[in-house]
Parts: sequence; structure tokens; C-alpha cells
Amino acid sequence: MTTVSYNILKSVPYTHKDYTVVSLRPQDIFAVMEWRNSQINVLRQDKPLTPEKQKNYFENTIRPSYKEDQPDLILLSILEKGELIGYGGLVHINWQARRAEVSFLNETQRAADLTTYEHDFSAFLAILKHIAFTELGLQRLSTETFNIRPYVITILLKNGFEIEGLLERNNLINGELVDSTLQACLNPILPEEVSRQKNTSSQNNVLVTSISKKIPLLSRIRKELRSVLPNARLFGSDTDEQCLGKHFVDSFWHCPSDGDLTLQILLEFYRKNKITLIIPTRDGELPFYAENSEKLIEEGIHVMISPAQTITLCQDKLSFFEKLSRETSLPIVPTATTLLEEYGNTITVKERFGSGTAGAGLKLTRADALKHANNLSAPVFQPFISGTEYSVDMYLGKGSVPLSVVRSRDTVIGGESQITTVYQNKELKRLCNELASQLGLRGHVVIQAIIDHNKSIHI
Repeated sequence: MTTVSYNILKSVPYTHKDYTVVSLRPQDIFAVMEWRNSQINVLRQDKPLTPEKQKNYFENTIRPSYKEDQPDLILLSILEKGELIGYGGLVHINWQARRAEVSFLNETQRAADLTTYEHDFSAFLAILKHIAFTELGLQRLSTETFNIRPYVITILLKNGFEIEGLLERNNLINGELVDSTLQACLNPILPEEVSRQKNTSSQNNVLVTSISKKIPLLSRIRKELRSVLPNARLFGSDTDEQCLGKHFVDSFWHCPSDGDLTLQILLEFYRKNKITLIIPTRDGELPFYAENSEKLIEEGIHVMISPAQTITLCQDKLSFFEKLSRETSLPIVPTATTLLEEYGNTITVKERFGSGTAGAGLKLTRADALKHANNLSAPVFQPFISGTEYSVDMYLGKGSVPLSVVRSRDTVIGGESQITTVYQNKELKRLCNELASQLGLRGHVVIQAIIDHNKSIHI
């Protein structure tokens, strides 16, 4: 069969270890068709391919592109020890902007074996980056990965790609909307003016704790960190070794649980990895970091957290109400350990300690509220307040003007708002600023409030 190849590729074939890459061969197109049809759920393909359509696509689109100086796509056959095991290449090439998207698919059985898949994909990426960056002078390679395949995200991270964003509910797979992760790899040969802007220090790495599945948070922190300290690394920690967030940080630490975590363990990890900033994200770990913040500062490590006594107060709903109702005129929701007559006939029952609402009983009759309280370890009672729930996100630095954003909590699942709308409410912001000042809050803070039907605010 006649050998065909892209005129633009000057060094065909390309080799890496046992792998060889050549321009897509005519004899390979029907194997590619079978792989695509059997793995259609991970591709941008809405219906199975047919032999006729596959042949027409090769003859009318691929073969003519071999002679073009700037083809729209470059497709390659991947061989291991001479046997066809996959295909891929550069698609959606923009020669003016010097960027392209990566495409890769290997033989179906090899794709099902994750170890084999990683070997195949990593070898292909090594060759493809050489073609794109060294031969063709492209500056940027990008990918989109459906989040049903987190292992693909990990492979890309290992091969020099970085996460740039998340497209939520972006693809319909088997009747379910799934997210997509966007990643990119830049040509290491940068323009001189960009290189001068790079901060060569790698001594300012950031750790986000309890990362779980906080993908939007991690993606945003990564983006902002790159703009300020391009060479800094984003670390993430969690007690769950399989958490989704591990795929959205530069380095993951499978850390000990709270009971086994000591200051010494933390310091050893921070020193080894040059961590200078910690962002705690879980309620239960705040007291630990607050109590040790001064010792960490002595080591040159800053924790974005409020003082220990403030943390303790904010995690005790009864003490929070008693102190602020006694010392301020702030409209704090009344709270008591007994069911008071003035609370009316519609009651909320919650655990006294912690900021979450797990186990809470809402909009209960007085009799049901007393029954529900028997299921809680330290119940407190509040009058049920009907209205719109709001969260006020604040950042408070030492000596700086508080920054705040008011959001309505439109859809709440498990106590956390999943859908929100930003509002302007000067009075609510003013009350939250007063509260933050009264308590000496620092760092990132969330204050929750209800605005009732009379437009009265309840914190």
C-alpha cells in the first residue's frame, strides 16, 4: 500500500522507547473506526461511524491535508514494536495563534488496562510535544477531559499539563450531565519578555487543606497563584486518598486524620515542601490551625485564619448568641438550650457545636422539636425564621478594608449552597462588617443571614 505522510512533518517516523509514530496510514482507518465506536462515551461523537463515512472522511479530509503547509489537523498512527495500538494528533490547529488541541485514543482493550493506557498515552505525549513545540513551533497544547475519567487528568499532570478550569455539566454521557476539566501545556521556550517576568523563587508554595471535591476553589486559587508567583506550586491535602480534588493540584498529600495529625508532622511536611501559606477549608480543623498559628508564623508559615478564641465562639451557637446579644445590637437569631415560649410555634433545632446543619430539624412544631432534640447530642432551639437565606463572603486582612460579596442561597444541599445569585445589600454588608470587627475575624469568612418578608435581617 502506498505510504502517505504530512509534508509539514520532516522527521517521520518518530520514536520513543518501543513506540513509533507515523502519519495516519490508510490501512489503519477502520481499526480507528472500531475503537471510536466502542469508546463513544468518552468522545465528542454522537453516533457510530460507518465504513463508508470513515473512508469518505479519510479521502476527502485527511488525505488532502497531507500536502497542506498549514493543515487544520494532523492525525498520527501509534505503533508499539511495529503493531498498531492507537492513534491521535493535533486538532483544531490555529497557526496564527500557534495553538492546537491534543487528540488520543488507543485500542479498546489497552484502554481498559489503566497501566497500559498510561504507558501508551505518556509515550505519545512525549512524541507529540516534540512535534508541536520543536518542529512546528506551536506555543500551546490544550485538552478537554470528561471527569468520568479522572486518571486521564492525572496522566496529563504527570506529563507537564496544568489544569486551567472546569466546565460544569458540560457533556451528556449515558443520560447524565458530567463536568469537563480543561488542561494545557505551554512550550517551554518562551518569548524573552515573558521569561523576564517569571518569578524564579519556588519558596512560596501554597497548601489548601481538606480539598475533597472543591474543584472551583482549587481552580481559582491555581489561576491566581500562577499570575502572582508563576513558579509556586499548589499543594492539596485530604485524608481520602481517592478524593477528586487531588487531580486539581500540583502535588497531593494524603495526610493523617485529625487524631493522628501533630504540629511536628505538619512542620516536617511544610519545611520539606517550602509551604509558606495555608488555606484551611474544613470546619473541624480550624481550632487546630488557630491554636498553632503563632508557632507556624515563627517558621515563616502564614495561616489564613481567625484567632483561636474567635473560632471557638463561632462554633458554639449558644455562646455566639449570648455574647453578641449582650454586647451589641446586632440582630442575632435567638438561641437557647430550652424551648422558650417566645420562640413561637414553629421551631428549628440544631446541634450546638459546629457550623454545619447536619441533623438539624427545620420548621417543626414545638412537640416535634422536643422529640427531634432527643436525637442530638447537644441540641439548641431557635425560632424558625421564614425568608430568603444569604451568605456574605468576606476577606479581612490586618489593617485593610473588609471585602465582601452578598449571595442569595438559591439551592442548598447538605447545608452548602450549590446555586447562588450575587446581590447588593449595603445594610447587610454594614452589619457583617460590624460583626467582623466585634469578633476580630481574619482571613476568609462566611456569615449567613436570613432576610424575612418584612425585610428584617437575622444573622
